[in-house]
Amino acid sequence: EATKTLFKISTSSNDSTVHWISADIYTSLESFAEGSTALARESYLKAISLWPKNLALPIELAQFYRDHVDTLISKDVSAVALRVEAQEKLRNALTFEPEYLPARLELALILEEEIGTVAAITELEPWEDQSPEILYHVGRLYFNDSNFELAAQKFGSVVRQVPSHSNARYSL
Repeated sequence: EATKTLFKISTSSNDSTVHWISADIYTSLESFAEGSTALARESYLKAISLWPKNLALPIELAQFYRDHVDTLISKDVSAVALRVEAQEKLRNALTFEPEYLPARLELALILEEEIGTVAAITELEPWEDQSPEILYHVGRLYFNDSNFELAAQKFGSVVRQVPSHSNARYSL
């Protein structure tokens, strides 16, 4: 009943916030209502189309795809298609705000999975001086690419900037 009501409300709305909230609710209904993740995807895409300059929506979409890829895959939608779709939405958001680092990081995570560590490093490395978290991920990528010396340098820099960064400490 909740899914039916939500579907009725969201399909009659042209408010991006309604679609964004609907996507969150559909996601929370995943274990109770079959097909709710597909409806969440549609709601995220509708919200993004209605509010293309919103930088947070493509990030949420990418995280949603990563967390729910198994339930979203069907004969019509592949994991690769979902990653490509998320990449496109993130790249579009970055045209509005190129220095929005959360979108850069999400894009790098997709590139790492889709193409490999070198592509992800290429995406993030120019921004490593802007954020210890980006620097940590560059180090993680170098580590995953077996470049342990450079990874250790990156992790060391993170720890110097943020002594309590547990992931960088552990990685060192």
